[in-house]
Amino acid sequence: MSRIKSSLLGFIILCTTITAFGQDQITEPQECRNPSGSIPIGGDFEINPNLAACLNYATTTSKIVVYDYTTPDGNAPAFNSTWFLFNYKDSSGPPKFPVLATFDTTYTKPGTYWIMMLIKKGGNSYIKCKSVEVLQTPKLSLDYDICTTNTVTIKILPTPENQVYNAVSLDWGDGPATRHTIPNPIPSTGISLTHTYTGAIVNPKIQGLHIRDNIPACFGSPFTIPVTSSNIPKITILEGLNGGNENKITVKDGHEGSDYTVEMKTGNGVWTSTGKIITAAAANSPVSIIINGLTGTNDYCFRLQKTGVCNTPITSAPVCTIKSSYQVLTPKEVEVKWTSNSYSSSATSEVITRYKVCYKEVPANINGNCVNINVSATPSFIFDQMICSTKYEFYIEGGWGVGNDKVQILSPPFQVNPATGGRFPSAMVGVASVGDDFVRLSMNNFSNALINKYNIYKAEGNSTNFQPLTTVTTNTHSDYAVQLDKQQYCYKVDYQDDCGNTSDLSEAFCTIFLTSAQSNTLNWTPFTVSGSPNVLQNVQATEYVIQIIDASGTVINTPGNTLATEFDVQMAIDRYLNDPAMNGRVTFRILATQDANLVLNGNPISFPFFSYSNPYTFVTPALLYVPTAFTPNDDTFNDVFKANGKFISEFNMVIYNRWGAPIFESKNMDEGWDGKDNGTPAPPGNYSYKIFGLDHAGQEFKKVGSVVLLK
Repeated sequence: MSRIKSSLLGFIILCTTITAFGQDQITEPQECRNPSGSIPIGGDFEINPNLAACLNYATTTSKIVVYDYTTPDGNAPAFNSTWFLFNYKDSSGPPKFPVLATFDTTYTKPGTYWIMMLIKKGGNSYIKCKSVEVLQTPKLSLDYDICTTNTVTIKILPTPENQVYNAVSLDWGDGPATRHTIPNPIPSTGISLTHTYTGAIVNPKIQGLHIRDNIPACFGSPFTIPVTSSNIPKITILEGLNGGNENKITVKDGHEGSDYTVEMKTGNGVWTSTGKIITAAAANSPVSIIINGLTGTNDYCFRLQKTGVCNTPITSAPVCTIKSSYQVLTPKEVEVKWTSNSYSSSATSEVITRYKVCYKEVPANINGNCVNINVSATPSFIFDQMICSTKYEFYIEGGWGVGNDKVQILSPPFQVNPATGGRFPSAMVGVASVGDDFVRLSMNNFSNALINKYNIYKAEGNSTNFQPLTTVTTNTHSDYAVQLDKQQYCYKVDYQDDCGNTSDLSEAFCTIFLTSAQSNTLNWTPFTVSGSPNVLQNVQATEYVIQIIDASGTVINTPGNTLATEFDVQMAIDRYLNDPAMNGRVTFRILATQDANLVLNGNPISFPFFSYSNPYTFVTPALLYVPTAFTPNDDTFNDVFKANGKFISEFNMVIYNRWGAPIFESKNMDEGWDGKDNGTPAPPGNYSYKIFGLDHAGQEFKKVGSVVLLK
């Protein structure tokens, strides 16, 4: 080892390490190419590593060592006559060197950095610059699967982490490792690497590579791909929050680094995406996500889903919420009830096999108590030790499995106040019907309680965002804040009894919104009566009566009845639009009727319900007929130029001479131009006209042309 190397190594141990911050600069700084102050470029130094520096994937740092620095004549410099800047760039200005020399540094960010050396020799200064590339070494983002009994496919995903590499080293475990190039950019479908084993499948190993001069300059974090273990994620905790308007989902297992779509459904509905993505962590490492925008009165099931690299779906077992309700029976007693779609009478590892109810005083008794409850389709629990001046918080826990297979479902916590009672099941039947310019709400209550007030909530269009509308003390209400020809309106109601108890929110009941999705066809939203099963039973199919009404709402004709929500009315339109008395307008309305049984004191009573839709009008546009010539010669034939038309409510006609000046105007279609200009017969020739106005729908029409005056 040379004397200078020996001195340098000893010196480096004593020097201060500098961490480089700020953005890098790819191009060589101007000061390195043309130093200021007439300082010449000279001297030299070496960098280790010389291909590239790697940001350690564990510590995210990279140390660069400078060595063999020499004067322009190739000799070792005098001691303490050399200085270095390790992140020099144009924005730094002329170099300012530290008093003490520093010969190595630690970088914490990727990029290209310029190292500037100032070396003194014989009273002269020299500058020398070299660049060093600092590279990231993140863990690869992968997807993988066993596609056949002995074939494994690994997909390199098009992520920023993967794109920093230009190759990977892949060891399938049954032969030498192979190198695979990563293109830039990675295709949106990723890069699939497939291997077929002749023996048993083993877990392959993979790591990213930075290739420089066809030599691996940096290695990424090595990753053993667990293809031989289960790749199906598992929802281990489903926790209701914020009254059930949110749910927190905790997941374990699945492909580490893979994204899974969180899907949900309500009741017996279909699975739909929540728009949320959860990324699986390492084996048995839980990850969580909160699903918001839910409706607390609904029950939900959740699952995780993705399409595997073999184009087969990977789907987790579903886990469903616990929907709870309660009713204060006496000042000391409250009955709690709940249901969950994760329950099955034939218990398996994927359904609820245990329940418990937990309760505590609030804010005291922080730990509370829990009571195990027998699993059934209709579980319930009565707590009979309430104190009127104390509030209580309850939640229900269900689950199955043990250890790593344990699944917990927690209902949203809810408070019970014995002094004011609790929420109880709704026993209301609601109907919404359209009036002239309002929506009429009928809220028929079939509980035994004396009702003090009804709280009405409203949603517009297809929204499920019900907002408070008003509170009334009667069971009917007219909502005038509506645009009946624009959208549908839906309502939900809860009510309070004379003890201050509040019912659950009713099911939604909506107006029938009538429109025309295509020519000569009526389309409308369905009519349903809102009522709980204990009140409303044996509900029959809805029958829709198509009505034609006049301006006062009187029914003129009923073209047909149907059980569907679409009807072809072309024949009726053709008939009435050609009726002069209809003025080119035909207005339709839907009358919906539905029969059901109302349960009063346990006795079913047949009851018919009905509702009207908004009116919808078909209008024929203005029809206009204009002659091309006329002969004002007093022979009683074609002496006057006038327009003829139908379905016109406003009419204007202007005649212009050849210089563009108006010579005749009329607002009466029956009044035409007699061919005179200010009382004097106009000469033969072409005369332009403009006819404009409104049809019966209020739409503007206009016609511009010319007429020939003949003699």
